[in-house]
Amino acid sequence: MDSVNPETLSAGAIFGLPSADLPAWVLQVSGLAMRTAHQTLDDAWARPADFAATSPSLLAAAAVLQQVAGLMQGLPASRKLLAATSQALQDLARQPSAINQDKVEAIRRANFALLAYATQPGDASPSSPMALFPAYRKLQQINGALRIHPADLWHCEWRWLELPADELAAALDPIAARLPFEAAMLRYLRAPDSVHAMRLGDQCAGLAAGHAQPRSRTFWHLAAALFEAQADGLLSTDLYVKRAAARLLTQLRQTEQGDAALPESLALDLLFFCLQAAANGKPGPRLQVLLSRYGDDQGLAFSYEDDSSLVLPDLSGSRQVPGSALHQLRADLTGVERQADACCIDPSQTQRLLPLSAQLSSMRKLLGEQGFDQAALACLRIRVEVEELTMLDAASGASELRLLLERHAANLGALALVLDMAALDPVMAKRLLRFNPASGNLEVRIDSQAAPLLTLVPAPALQQVDAPALSENDEAVRVIGSLRISIALFNVFLNESDELSRHLCMTLAEWASHLTGPVPAEAQALAMALAANAEAVGFRAVALLAEELAQALGRAAQVEGYSQADGQLFVKASEDIRYLLHQFAAGFLRAHDAGLLASLQAYPEVLAAALPAGQAPI
Repeated sequence: MDSVNPETLSAGAIFGLPSADLPAWVLQVSGLAMRTAHQTLDDAWARPADFAATSPSLLAAAAVLQQVAGLMQGLPASRKLLAATSQALQDLARQPSAINQDKVEAIRRANFALLAYATQPGDASPSSPMALFPAYRKLQQINGALRIHPADLWHCEWRWLELPADELAAALDPIAARLPFEAAMLRYLRAPDSVHAMRLGDQCAGLAAGHAQPRSRTFWHLAAALFEAQADGLLSTDLYVKRAAARLLTQLRQTEQGDAALPESLALDLLFFCLQAAANGKPGPRLQVLLSRYGDDQGLAFSYEDDSSLVLPDLSGSRQVPGSALHQLRADLTGVERQADACCIDPSQTQRLLPLSAQLSSMRKLLGEQGFDQAALACLRIRVEVEELTMLDAASGASELRLLLERHAANLGALALVLDMAALDPVMAKRLLRFNPASGNLEVRIDSQAAPLLTLVPAPALQQVDAPALSENDEAVRVIGSLRISIALFNVFLNESDELSRHLCMTLAEWASHLTGPVPAEAQALAMALAANAEAVGFRAVALLAEELAQALGRAAQVEGYSQADGQLFVKASEDIRYLLHQFAAGFLRAHDAGLLASLQAYPEVLAAALPAGQAPI
């Protein structure tokens, strides 16, 4: 068919990848972005007296979501919903005092509508992109968008196609038909019943027959088919249909300008409504002619006025998981992540594994009590493997520890997503993940399948000198160190991260050359976006370094006056991030500078201690 909606196709059909590959990493990156946005908004709403301090974090969350939107070029509805969310966050960052509960819940609902849309169970009816429109409309209303239309979430490569002539239509002269058409349109707008719709349809068919120019004939045939569908009861007359009909008046008044003045946007809206009508019942003769050239789209059979085809979280405030349990789980997970980062910095200190084991045990118990059995199994696996390492000597344990933490980095990110989901919809959170005992990975359920959040090379293969041999099914995979990443994700990550790191280096270098103003808020947003991107592909070295840089920049914003050492530290961190990315592009998985990471973590105390006596910040 001529109009194809890629949202109704499998991810593999869109990108030429295995069907389970793309949704896994799209969901992982989306989950990281959602987590950033939700935590930032919750913190901002919880501290209304300190709204101004939340702007950098909101900008960072907006940057992360914008990056995720960039990953979804083949999924227009998802991409536009995320772009609208990013715009809302940017506006709130510019005016934090405008944050209110309605806007917070609108953003939260939009994010979880997207997640529900992407993770429908295999035995459920497929969701249409139109199911995202209620959430999209609410966000665009908050954003003050000039156009809010369900066709915005529909994908069609528009083409002017010549249609067969309507032999039953009496040709009308556009100039002579203008006044009768205006009178008929006014009656229709006042009372859009089948009689008035059919009368307008006949007039539009006459206008199509009276035009010598092929595009004008197609345009007015689209309008005739729309009114025919309304007269046949296949299309409701809502605000969007009425607006499209009213725009026909303006077009008829400009008819002397010919084909050059035909608005493709209006033609596309007319086609959208015609195809939606065709999906709702048996089409009439004019609509059948249209379908013979433009095809149909069953994805438009769903109503865009509600999201009933999606299983959305209950945002009313009732929560099935006690807040105290979620608070404890989040605290334990934060402790595990920090302890794991500390172990990465100095893997020889295997005694640090003991508190890590205790925290994982606590998490496993709480997750089991709340019914998150799959997540509890993942915690158990990590704890068992951690305890096994404590039996090794320092040298052996150090090398094994690094591999273990790299292998379970994606699992820790998945656990964070589960906890965010559990706060709103425990049922969806439990349905989203499955633990695979063979691989030790938490896997995302995609329809009837499950896909790992990040695929890693098995441990034995890591001992080989050469890169592991790829099977015939691994042509679309790039192997870098311990990571196996789809070529699509690898290319997107490099393109996005290269631009982010370049901008970060330039921003910090320019600031460091003067040190006359506060640290640019944009630098923190760029660093957080880099951290999220790197975390999504499992590049922990860049993720850790970028995250610590972002946090240090946030603390620097509270400092009065800066020394040259401040500028040197931040510039060095940005340059190291760019170096690691270049090495990654060349196929090397390098470690970060442990000393640099420690300096960022200790900022600003480490620099104050390093200043000679009597030297004050600039």
